[in-house]
Amino acid sequence: MATEFAVRVENQGVLQVLQRLSSRLDDLTPFMEEVSGVLAFGVEEAFRLEQDPVSGAAWEELADATVAQRSADGHWPGKKLQVKGQLTASLSTDFGPDFAMVGTNLEYAAIHQFGGKAGRNRSVDIPARPYLGLSDDSAAEILVIAERYLAED
Repeated sequence: MATEFAVRVENQGVLQVLQRLSSRLDDLTPFMEEVSGVLAFGVEEAFRLEQDPVSGAAWEELADATVAQRSADGHWPGKKLQVKGQLTASLSTDFGPDFAMVGTNLEYAAIHQFGGKAGRNRSVDIPARPYLGLSDDSAAEILVIAERYLAED
């Protein structure tokens, strides 16, 4: 069963520049391709730093039971959300004339982004460890790219 979820970015500075771009350029696809790269790098940074890209807050520590299980399986010490690297490897980008995105098709991805109940009888609380979202640095980089496109016109 495929699961879909979205994290919408509503950074007013970025949105204003996008409106200026769309009124001046016929095709935003090349710009959106660059933006998708910035978004992908932001997700990679979230995993590397183990922190929410939007707030900068560190991800919650793993539960003692999780650490014990990962130790027994030979996967500890290690990084949060990266036991075998499947989540990070599943990330992909897409873009078009009016969108740029990064995402994954893994069913369990949303529980890590938003947190919630999991496991048998939904008896395990999984804390949110957001990895999708627009950091201030990424927003600033997108603005620089946009200004470059506006200057070329």
